[in-house]
Amino acid sequence: MDETKKYLSSLSGKEYLQEDQPSILNKPFFRQAFLLIIIWVVLLILRIPILANATVFLDADEGAMASHLVDSIKSGNFSLYYEGTRYMGNFNTYLALPFFLLMGFTALAYKLPAVLCYGLYVWTFYLLAKKYRKDIALTVVILMVFCPPEILDLSTRFIIQIIVGILGNVLFLLADEILKNQRNNTNIFFLGLVIGFSSYVYSYSIVYVATVCLILILGNRNWHNWRGDSSLTSFLNPFKNCD
Repeated sequence: MDETKKYLSSLSGKEYLQEDQPSILNKPFFRQAFLLIIIWVVLLILRIPILANATVFLDADEGAMASHLVDSIKSGNFSLYYEGTRYMGNFNTYLALPFFLLMGFTALAYKLPAVLCYGLYVWTFYLLAKKYRKDIALTVVILMVFCPPEILDLSTRFIIQIIVGILGNVLFLLADEILKNQRNNTNIFFLGLVIGFSSYVYSYSIVYVATVCLILILGNRNWHNWRGDSSLTSFLNPFKNCD
């Protein structure tokens, strides 16, 4: 190996020092993966008292959702919605399926995915904050990880709102990329995909879907032209002299 380095150095006129080799953490992918792992580890440590007594902290909604998944596993009949409910899908319960298979039908197996999903929410929120205020992005992560007791309790409840929050952050990230690259068809495709999936996961996702669509309209480079051609008078003209 040393002889190879000397040979390459003689060709380029440069010396390849070990100190000059980039660290793996300097690569964006590994840096973000490391940050996500750190967030997960800290969140799990802070929630040990709740997770150790998961049965005590399992509420009625979680119990009903977990029972639905257990019945589906035992019967082999899987569905996309909860029985009698059409405004939200049961995607969150399927995320607990691997934990049920590994740890059995326990309250801890159902609550662990909630903590991991909250970690994903914190990480995606960090990516969003980093785009606009890079100087305070890590501070945002710290405040969200070391959160008040109410949020700490909610972040261990595997309810659909945590997943909706993740999808909302992804939508805003995609909208930001679309505004910067107007003709990026890949981002537009994924935007539509996430919008459709969000509507399945929770129908009330239409709140932030409408917000993202409004941002895309107002942030479009042609907005001033559209705005200049529209007025109350031009809207009412087709309705005048109808007879």
